[in-house]
Amino acid sequence: MRKFTVSILFVIINLFSFSQQTSVQQQQQQQVEVEVSADELELFIGALELVQEINQKAQQKMVQVIENNDFTVEEFNQVQQKLQKSQDAEVEEDNKIKFDKIVEGVEEIQIESQQQMQESIKEIGLTVQRYQQILLGVQSDEDLYARFQEIAGLN
Repeated sequence: MRKFTVSILFVIINLFSFSQQTSVQQQQQQQVEVEVSADELELFIGALELVQEINQKAQQKMVQVIENNDFTVEEFNQVQQKLQKSQDAEVEEDNKIKFDKIVEGVEEIQIESQQQMQESIKEIGLTVQRYQQILLGVQSDEDLYARFQEIAGLN
């Protein structure tokens, strides 16, 4: 349950910022099939593996930041949910201070991991935009997803 909660936290934060820049592009791309060669799909799989590694390390760091500030992940998520529902939500001042400090730490980790992800994608030989296009294609195109699974050895 703990990993799941942290994963949700990271995914929400990561999706918000990483895809915020290209959300319009991605919406347009959802309507178009993506042409991907076998070589490019192999590059994508390599980049995806690196991104997942970076993501896992970032999640571990985020848990450390949360726990180092005397919160559990569950408590952090509860405060976050309260504040998302209403900025005027009643949160103890001590918890609000801890929460703000955690958010600052999480944002730093997020920025750092996002930069690492982008660098890793580029080092593999793809642009970040092309990586996102292929990712969207794998998620929305059944044929491309099947090719992805075959090349990744997930069949």
